[in-house]
Order: sequence, then structure tokens, then C-alpha cells
Amino acid sequence: MPVLLFLLLLPTLIGSASCVLDAAAAAPAAGRVGLTRHARPMPLDRFWEAIADCETGSEWTNPGRYAGGLGIYIESWKGWGGREFAAAASEASPEQQIVVANRISTQGWTRPDGKYVRPVGFGGWGCTKVVGRPDLLTYTPDTVIAQPFAWGQRGEVVRDLQAILGLTRDGVYGPQTWTRHVRHLESLQLPRSLAPLNPAGAAAVILPTE
Repeated sequence: MPVLLFLLLLPTLIGSASCVLDAAAAAPAAGRVGLTRHARPMPLDRFWEAIADCETGSEWTNPGRYAGGLGIYIESWKGWGGREFAAAASEASPEQQIVVANRISTQGWTRPDGKYVRPVGFGGWGCTKVVGRPDLLTYTPDTVIAQPFAWGQRGEVVRDLQAILGLTRDGVYGPQTWTRHVRHLESLQLPRSLAPLNPAGAAAVILPTE
């Protein structure tokens, strides 16, 4: 391409690239699932499943003052609204125990009288020293997985996807993310078109950061 023509086209090329935004910033197209944001960033359920395996051997009906699979202290269960599910964690489902654990650690809870009980982090679970600190997702996993992605896409939704896929969260959609993404879509029987074309047949485009 002649240099003069390239220079004339450069603003158009830059403008076109800038239009390909992180899916979090763009309104969903017709028929596309929009992203749902957590009230506050929170971990994946598999983090809590690993904590349960470490704390109680995944005994979700474990009784006592530190009850359930996650060993939630009875006063903490009460203080963060666990009794809307059951009198004690050991009587609640694993899913309900995880809801309360998320309230304690990252989400907080608004009591019926309107008072907000703040989250206190993960310090109450000694097994975080074994399992490690969790990646916190901005968006709900089901809506992240339902998004279409592009080569070189950058942003928080890509970091969330990488956390779901068990990858290092560099926030850039590249070949490693693509490989794991395609396998994940196939395992869930979701449309392969949510991932971009094979890297052998498409050049990566580096998009602007958030």
C-alpha cells in the first residue's frame, strides 16, 4: 500500500479497531446474552468446593459449632443471613452454604431491618493457606461463557473468562485462552462460534485496553 494512502486510511483503521470493545462496555446485540455484574467481585464456586474438601473432606452435613462443608461458625451463619436457608449450615444445601460464605467474604448482607453487614474477607478459613487466595470475578460465570470473544480482546471480561478456564489472568485473548476456551465450549455443548476462528486462519488484532 502506498505510504500516502496508508496515512489517509489510518484514522479509519484506528477507529474501526476502537469500536471492538470489551463485551462489558458494549450493549448486547440482538439475541446475545448480556453480561451480569456481581454486586461485588466474588470467587468461583470451585474455590469453595476446594475449601470444603480441605476443611471437612467435603462433608456438607458436618455438624457442630463450625458446621457444614465450609465449617461456618454458627454465629457467622446467623449474622450473615444463613437462617433464611436453615437453622445451621449443616442443614442447608451446598449451594446455600456457598451463598452465605460469599456474603461473609465478599458480598456482605442486608438484614431485614435494612442494616448492612459488611463482608470480612477470607481470613476465617484457614484452608486459604492451602488452597490459595481465589480469583474474584466481576461478572457471573454463566454470562461470561455466553459472550463471543475476539482475537486480542482485552479487559475484565477476558480476565474473568481466563479465571473460569483456570488460566493466568493476563486479560488478553490469545492462543492459550483460545485453546482452553474451545475445549470448554465443547464440554458444555455451547456454540463453537463464541470463540474466534482458528488462529491458523485468522490474524490476532490487538485491541485497545479498557
